[in-house]
This record gives sequence, C-alpha cells and structure tokens, in this order.
Amino acid sequence: MAHYPRWSDLAEREQALVNNGCGPSWLHWKLKDMLNRYLMAWLYHASCGHHDYGYIIGGGEFRRLYCDYRLTLAMFGDLRICMRNQEFKDLFIGFFAAIIFSLSVLFFGWLSFHYGPPKSNAEVMGVVKTGEEPGLLSRLRNFRFYS
Repeated sequence: MAHYPRWSDLAEREQALVNNGCGPSWLHWKLKDMLNRYLMAWLYHASCGHHDYGYIIGGGEFRRLYCDYRLTLAMFGDLRICMRNQEFKDLFIGFFAAIIFSLSVLFFGWLSFHYGPPKSNAEVMGVVKTGEEPGLLSRLRNFRFYS
C-alpha cells in the first residue's frame, strides 16, 4: 500500500500556498473570489485547500474518490455547525452549495486529479510553486484505479 503524506506535515505557510480557495484552478481569480466570498463563506472546517492537496499528491481513482468523500463529510459537518449556531441563511446557501460542489468534484474531479504514484510533500510544494498542471492527455495516460 502506498504511503501518502499528510496535510498536517506541512508548515502553515505551505498550507496557505496550497489553499487557493474553492473552485477549479482554471477559473478566473475574480470569479473564484466571488465564489468563495458568497457561496463558500459558510465553511468552518472543510478545506478546499486540503482537498486540493489530496488531488496534487495523486494516486489512483480510489484515492480521488476518497478525497472527494472526505471533503463532502467535512462540508456536511460544517452545515451541522450552521444549524447549531442558528445561522439559517448560511445553512440554506451551504446546503445547496455542498450538494453542487460535491457532485461537481465527483463527476469532474478527474480533470484536476494528478494520477500516478503519490508525491512527497517536497514534490507537492514544487507543483504548487510552479503551477505545473498535467494536461488532459497526461491525465488519461496516467489514469489508474489504484496508486
């Protein structure tokens, strides 16, 4: 079984570099900023950066689905916090945003996932700093179910 590095092994400044908000990397920064400010502001613990980190580490399709599952669980956990805090506007917006976002990563996440052997934290930070993204053909060529 492959060894995957952990988000908690990154320094805070490294986590901040990985965490560029929710939404696809190809989305214009102004639209991404609006998405995060108005649709994803209800998030407490769910981290799109943590999810992106899992995608950059790579592995196989089962690993991608695991990353999506963990993000979905965290988002619905945040909805419970909205309910407990009686933040009903955030609960309403968050419920629909969580469903749409979860379905989006489930069906289209393969377009962003780095298939192949898992990367170390040093390799992950190299990808983050250079912005190096594998192309569609590379993703298809490296597709696998297991890492």
